Order: sequence, then structure tokens, then C-alpha cells
Amino acid sequence: MNLTIMRFGRSCLRDINVYNKMLEIIDQYKDSKLIFVIPALPEITELLGESILKSERHEDVSSILQNIQNKHNQVIHSIFSEYQVHLLEEFLQDNLEKIKEKLEDIEEFGISNYKIDFVISFGELFSTYILSNFLLNHDCNVEYISANNFIVIGEDGLPIMDVTTKKIQEIIIPFLENNTIPIISGSIGRNKEGHITTLGPGGNDLTATIIADALQGEKYNTKIIFWETIAGIMTADTKIEPSATLIENLSYEEAKEISYYGVKVLHPSCIQHIQYKEIPLEIRDIKDLTKENYTKITKYGDKKSTVKGIAYIDEVAMISAISEALVEVPGTVAKLFGLMGENKINVTLISQSSSEVNTTFVVDKKECERATKIIKNDDFFRKWFEVKSEIVAEIAIIGEGLGNPGILGKVFSALGEKKIEVLAISQASGGLNISILVPKAQLKNTINAIHQCFL
Repeated sequence: MNLTIMRFGRSCLRDINVYNKMLEIIDQYKDSKLIFVIPALPEITELLGESILKSERHEDVSSILQNIQNKHNQVIHSIFSEYQVHLLEEFLQDNLEKIKEKLEDIEEFGISNYKIDFVISFGELFSTYILSNFLLNHDCNVEYISANNFIVIGEDGLPIMDVTTKKIQEIIIPFLENNTIPIISGSIGRNKEGHITTLGPGGNDLTATIIADALQGEKYNTKIIFWETIAGIMTADTKIEPSATLIENLSYEEAKEISYYGVKVLHPSCIQHIQYKEIPLEIRDIKDLTKENYTKITKYGDKKSTVKGIAYIDEVAMISAISEALVEVPGTVAKLFGLMGENKINVTLISQSSSEVNTTFVVDKKECERATKIIKNDDFFRKWFEVKSEIVAEIAIIGEGLGNPGILGKVFSALGEKKIEVLAISQASGGLNISILVPKAQLKNTINAIHQCFL
């Protein structure tokens, strides 16, 4: 039996016509069981976050709460009759009072992760409740379900999959068997104590893939569709490279790499839940439901293309430890990783001369000053090394054929022709990713040169 789990991107909800589009989707996929995973309305999560910060600073939040109410009321008045408007506005007002009470707790007694997640969770709860009522009003057999009923998060911030899988199967399968479409609030879970928690960035992606993981093989042949307002994943950022084209096929491994570098339609954490069960994922344009060209993520992707795409992070911290004596100093990398690990700083790239005379690595821009200070204050590095740091751009060339002979040569030739300075380079052993550090000012030229060479 076919099951299609549909995650709707937040950008989809900017257009009030998306609600009618969902009716079209239900009709178009009537031969498949359906599950919808719904995000908060655009800007709502940010407004809720702002209300938390203001409450902590003992500032007035009434205008923010009014703004949240207005944005939801605008949707409600656009898609419901006058009688239904009253009921939904009442639901909204009652829950805004709950938010207000929690914000008062934050103002009086201080902030906590539980209080933050409790407030943030209402973004998804509001949007899901509104959509489920709209679909019910159009005679669709749907059920509103908050994901904290079945997603259980451990102390490490990850889902406890054995418990979560059991709960998903117990709660969701009966609705599917009754031809009911579960309308699920994305990005919400609960901890072992029963308190609401949120899944963080990419939480809606993660919700959809956790559900797919739990249901694949349980009577169902499952696939996932991420509905967006774009055609799919492009070979490069079209704002930088206008000639970028759609990537129609990606492997799971390629998708993980390309999503790490900030592709907004896909979060890297979601891939692990579908990869080992080989659940296909499609990224489609909600503006054209029947469009044949879209991005599909499967086990093998498309072996014909060496380079699939170019991704980037426009600002990262490049830190270099250079031996002042220009002699080999064994154990440099081990000591660097030890220092960064002890201080909970994540190292995302490393490039090193074979003699360990020069070791360059990358950390998040926000950690630049702290990481540099930690290394400079360490006795070993203070004695033997000059430590430098710089904010640079990181470009990743992604594709499963990058280990083939001659690829690196073509990269250097393309960059050399444009007189682009390469500060550091690192290649994954599996030939999936070549990462290059360049000066920030040369980001655009680097992407253009590589795209012209390979794509």
C-alpha cells in the first residue's frame, strides 16, 4: 500500500491560495495514503522567539502578541465563513493567553529550555489547527495531531526511535486504515518527562522523515514529498550563478553534503532516517503540482554527472597554526582537536601539510575569537606556533565522482584562469566533496568559475 508523507515548506504558507492547492493535492494523490506535516506560518517562530527575549529583559510584549494574532486572523478571515471565524479566533485567543502566562513566568522567574520550547511550539500548533479545520470544512477526512504525542526526545536532543516508532505506529496507523489524513504539527516533540520540546532547525524535515522511518515496511511503501515554492535543489545559488540548473537526481550521500552547506529546502539531519530504509524523497514546486522536473533523492542518484552542485558558506573562521621553527612538530592535529573538543567547538574542515608545519582548520564564525584565544593560550602552541585567524568563504564542490583522476587539476586550472587565491583545500577520502577556502571577496568569482568548468 502506498503512503506519501508531505512536508510543506514555510514559504508555501505565504500564499493564501496554498490552502486550495492542498485540496488539489489530496485529489491528485487519492490512490495513496497521505500524511501532512505543517510548519508555522512565516515569521511566527521568529516573533515568538522575540517575545521570549523581551520577556527575559522585562520589556513589553503586547505588540508582538498582537502581531502574531493579526497574522493568523488574516488567514482565518480569508478562508473561513463568519461563523467559523469566530470559533477559530476564540481558539487563537485562548492559546495566546497560555503564551502570555508563560512569558510572564519567564519575566518573573527566568528562562529555561522548557519555557522556550513551550512558547515556540504554538507556531506549528496554530497553523496545523487552522489547516485541519479548513480541510474538514471541505469534507476531507482529516485529523489534527500534535507530534508531541509520539516523538520522544532524549537528553542528547535526538529522538528515542524505539519508543517513537512504537507510538507512531499505535497512533498514526489506525487513522490511515480509516482513510483519514493525519495533519501533523511539525518540529514538535516531548521529552521523557512529558514536557514539550522543539526539534530545532529543520524540525519539520525531521518530523516527516521520522514518521517515514517508523512506517516504512509496516504495510506501507513510503515516499516523502517536500513541497516548496521552487523547483528543487539547484546546481548553485541562482543569485550568484544565474545559469544554475535543477539537480534532478541526488544520492543520499550527496544530499547530506549539499544540505550541510545551507540549502534551505533540506536539513542534513533528516537524511539518516530515510537512507538505510531507502525511502525516496522528492522536492517539488507547489506552484505546479504536475511539473515533471523536480529533485529526487534516492540511494544511487545519477551516476552520469561527476559534479552535482556547488554549495557554500559565505563566512567561516579559518584558523592556522604555523610552526615558527618550520620544523615538524608531531601531534599537532591531536592537540588541536583535543582543545576544540574540550571547549565544545566544532571543527568542520582541516587542511594540513604532511610535515605538520602548517595546520589550517575551520570553525563557525561565532567561535573565531574564542577558538583563537584558546590555542594562543595553550603552552604547546604558544611555544612552537604562530596562530592566525581570518574570516573567509568556504565553497564545496559536491558529487560522487570527485575522486576520479584529473578533477582537482581542472579545479585549480579554472580558479587559476580567474586569478583566484586558494587559501586551503580539503578533499573527502570517498571523493564526495572538495572544499575550498577563498577570500570572502572572491566567493562569487569562485562559484562562477567552477560552475562554468563543470556544469
